[in-house]
Amino acid sequence: MIEQCARVIAVQSGQAHLLVRKQSACLQCENGTGCGGGIFNRLTPERSYEFSVANTLDAQVDDQITIGITPRSLLLASLLFYLTPIAMMLLTTAWAAFYSAQDLVVVLSAIIGLAAGLMLARRAQRRLLQDLQPKMISRMKDNPATIIVR
Repeated sequence: MIEQCARVIAVQSGQAHLLVRKQSACLQCENGTGCGGGIFNRLTPERSYEFSVANTLDAQVDDQITIGITPRSLLLASLLFYLTPIAMMLLTTAWAAFYSAQDLVVVLSAIIGLAAGLMLARRAQRRLLQDLQPKMISRMKDNPATIIVR
């Protein structure tokens, strides 16, 4: 389970609206003593994300909770959103290159394939939305480390 802490900012009709702050990959990078990944974090503004989940813990406003997503769900979402459009683009490009010698046709088919892959991924996302949603795991007493991978 991949876990992260979040703060409840609103509760209504069985849903908890959460605020999650963007975190650095590791504490060394965040402090500037690591591999250099913290440089990119300093260049981008601090972001936070808001979204809703089912309030299974009866959380109240300002509660700190732990949310989690299974590694399988994360892998499935990554494959769906990154691999599907690229695979569709490559397939349509190969098909066009096989049947047509014109470069313009091949380029247009690549663009059409990418667009079709993006639409396919978006359609699949709607069907799989329930599986890809993070779940509430526990209420937190303190503010422990923000990202935990088990």
